Amino acid sequence: LAGAIAVCGPVQAADIDQAGAEKLKSSLTHYLPKDLAESGFLTVKPGAGRYEIAVDLMRLIGDKLPADLRITGLEPFAMSATPAETDRWKVDGNGKFDVTAAYKAGETPGTMRYVTDNYDYSGILDPAISYFRNATFTASGIRFSSEQGPEKIEASFDSMNYVMTSADAAGGTLDFKASGAANGFKETVVTKEAPPVDISADSIAFDATIKGLMMREVNDLVMFVLDHMKEKQLSAEQQAALKDKVLKALPLAASIDETVRLSNLSVGTPLGPFGFKGVDYGLNMTGLSEATRFGISIKARDPQAPEG
Repeated sequence: LAGAIAVCGPVQAADIDQAGAEKLKSSLTHYLPKDLAESGFLTVKPGAGRYEIAVDLMRLIGDKLPADLRITGLEPFAMSATPAETDRWKVDGNGKFDVTAAYKAGETPGTMRYVTDNYDYSGILDPAISYFRNATFTASGIRFSSEQGPEKIEASFDSMNYVMTSADAAGGTLDFKASGAANGFKETVVTKEAPPVDISADSIAFDATIKGLMMREVNDLVMFVLDHMKEKQLSAEQQAALKDKVLKALPLAASIDETVRLSNLSVGTPLGPFGFKGVDYGLNMTGLSEATRFGISIKARDPQAPEG
């Protein structure tokens, strides 16, 4: 949902009226092929001090699904956009999610279900960068299940949270920081050939920092690709324009750093539980260039094994 708004073109804060609603809708769909933009999957209506936005993904993908794939429960998402500081919008949304996909792989039918009992998000959208200046997201009661023949997977999180902030940096670039956690993770995997495996972790937390992100140049490149994605072959002029946009977007960012921390990871086996008190994963890299540096680290603390 937030992603649909994040890639929109410039929108200016203005009076809440029908003309503004049409302008906002146009900004949210201008990069889509005409048939999709006019499919009615997205509506914007003026409300009391805000624009009310509804996104119906089934109207966007419903008639394009394979014959052996059926999706149920995917209801329209609702959100609101309220004029905030100059030329920016405060975007809010909440709800629940319960979607099931029934499919067939070969002759064996299968199902997947994704459920979120409650989610809530809020952020300040800056149309000048086609993204959020800051955002928060929380969810609870997250569950996923998959079943095909004798194979089953069930996974769940008690809760999730995510926070993102940004700041202007040198040369018109942006610095982003994000952190979050998924708490109370449990997963059970059942296969025909082996006993069930239970995996759990008290929490999975992460921190990420992107410095010197060339957001405007990257957005320009993405918009160009979306505008021409249905063309079988680009003209010489278009190829030159694409090359120019790619070069301008490099090195994408000055640096990217990420850490992921698993707390009390446990894997149940017929012999008993194995695990670690903590597992840390780290990634760091510089921007894409001839001097790019890339590093990965994995650390495991306090291994635990069954007695005997």
